[in-house]
Amino acid sequence: MSLLAAAHFFVFLLYVYVGIRVGLAAPRSRTHRTFVLLAATLAWWALTLTFGHASPTREGYWDRLAWERPAALIFRALLLQCFLVLTEARPASRARRAAYLALYGVAAVFLVRGLDGPLFVRELGESPYGWIEIPNLSAPWFWAFTLYYAGFALAGFFLVWRWGAAAEDDARRRQSRLVVGAGLASFVLIVLDETLAPALAGGRVPAAPAVLIAVWMVGIARAMTLHGFLLLTPRLAAGDIVEAIPDAIVLADGEGRVLAANGAFERVFGVPRISVVGRRWMDIATLEPSAERERLDAALHAGPVVGFEISGRTGTGAAVPLAVSVSRV
Repeated sequence: MSLLAAAHFFVFLLYVYVGIRVGLAAPRSRTHRTFVLLAATLAWWALTLTFGHASPTREGYWDRLAWERPAALIFRALLLQCFLVLTEARPASRARRAAYLALYGVAAVFLVRGLDGPLFVRELGESPYGWIEIPNLSAPWFWAFTLYYAGFALAGFFLVWRWGAAAEDDARRRQSRLVVGAGLASFVLIVLDETLAPALAGGRVPAAPAVLIAVWMVGIARAMTLHGFLLLTPRLAAGDIVEAIPDAIVLADGEGRVLAANGAFERVFGVPRISVVGRRWMDIATLEPSAERERLDAALHAGPVVGFEISGRTGTGAAVPLAVSVSRV
């Protein structure tokens, strides 16, 4: 087994381990499930390259490229989706989840373009370490793909950096720095390995992006070990809990405008939750009379409110008694 085959097999095991570890930590978390899918894609990529570099013939390596190409092209979009899900301010709507599919549009273009043969590789060279993919540096598709990867990666790193900068707790800020630092290190190494080094060495440099991306995965694993990976997704975890509560719950900002509501809210008030986002929560309940609104507002500013009884109306206009509990978070 060549050195490159051994290196790819090692990171294959690493991706499998990290994916299982994260998946078992919170199997219902959408962020964790996205990360597991990312780890599985990277594991498949690394495994196909393991067999490719272990092949004694060029034809054997070319055959492996057909199996390797989908994972190599799609993981970039998965990486950005993982960052987007991680930094969500609240559980995503169905429309926003559907919009995530647009991330894979660019990957699909490259995938279709590469169906009729190698997308960026001009030829294969031999080395003591394994097969070397000599890129076609003069091909516009090669540089378009480089910009695609760079753009998606940098956008993801910016999202995580901004998410950490806005955090009020030190643990999340440390996690943000660790994830962004490891990701940027991996990104720089891959760009150097796939563009600058081949240009300087006439293409005779082993390309190993599936190995170098492991630097980022190790950063995630370290964040999980030192600070607890669940802390990366407190809002989504809280969202799952709130959604399961049978009582109507509304999350509002400091001005009383609704940010989100759970499913029980729709059942109690008979209106879609998406239709109330941005409105004042006291207007939604149609509190009456106005004295009750003022009394509740004054009580809320004084501190947590528990079991405050008022009258309200549903979306159909039906009167309904409300036992309200309110607390600042």
